[in-house]
Amino acid sequence: MSFQLRELKEGDLPEVATLTNEVSLFPTTLSDLIDWYNRQPEGHIRRLWVAVDSNRQIVGYSKLFRSSWDEAGLFNFDITVKPERQGQGLGSRLYDDAFATISTFNVKKLKAFVRDDRPDCLHFAQNRGFTIQRHSFGSTIDLAEFDERPFTGLVESLEAGGIHFASLADMGDTEDARRTLHAALTVITRDVPGEDRVFSSFEEFNEWIKDGFWPAPSEQIMAIDGDKCVGVAILLRNNENNSLGNFLTGVLPAYRGHKVAQALKLVAIRYGKTIGANYIYTTNDSVNAPMLAINRKLGYKPQPGGYLLYKQL
Repeated sequence: MSFQLRELKEGDLPEVATLTNEVSLFPTTLSDLIDWYNRQPEGHIRRLWVAVDSNRQIVGYSKLFRSSWDEAGLFNFDITVKPERQGQGLGSRLYDDAFATISTFNVKKLKAFVRDDRPDCLHFAQNRGFTIQRHSFGSTIDLAEFDERPFTGLVESLEAGGIHFASLADMGDTEDARRTLHAALTVITRDVPGEDRVFSSFEEFNEWIKDGFWPAPSEQIMAIDGDKCVGVAILLRNNENNSLGNFLTGVLPAYRGHKVAQALKLVAIRYGKTIGANYIYTTNDSVNAPMLAINRKLGYKPQPGGYLLYKQL
């Protein structure tokens, strides 16, 4: 079956969302995809193309993009092909087409993510010069099955010691509350294994929240000591499958080893149960033993993860 490549248009997004959810570890919703497509913050660069078959159906796409907070010259690279069309040369065509344009954007390094249960995809990337940088493990917790009894008193004991837990919404979503959260995120994200970016300025972070680019205030959970945020759990609701993604949990260095991260995870679980979510999904780097141990203790069950890959140009 023949196909042609062309630039992605907004009208393609329903098909792209369906295709993404067929193959990706990270489900998306059409509304989120439309929101991302129509938002182009200063400093963001992207090239989005689709492969269309003779029936005018989208059978693959390529994404070459960078965010303003990525290091200079670093671009994210994603090639996605419909499962029944894989192994027919379409991925190679999408890759070659996108790769031919990188000189236009002054690309110095490419970053990609490949599922760890798809050795064919890993082989595809390695044959094109990508090397494994990190391995992250996926895991989920079924909220209907979660038993909190083994953790009774954990959150309460920390609160008795002066640390309380509240969402950004609980704190009124004020500018001061946002600045408190941003200060903690700036420190915590430096220690996330495998990350190569500096967290955004407060001004840009504030715009993310105002524009809906960042999770809702009720999904930004903080551990607070006095007037200082000392830990965070950032969640993201997915209405498509009624789940929550827990894409960041972290604690300031001085507060580690005191079960603050475990308590944040527990508060996140309570929130998920309150809104009726089915499960929480998260990924953790293979070198992040403390967080992996917390997840196992809480009852998270292993799921497919992925490899973070780089290609130096």
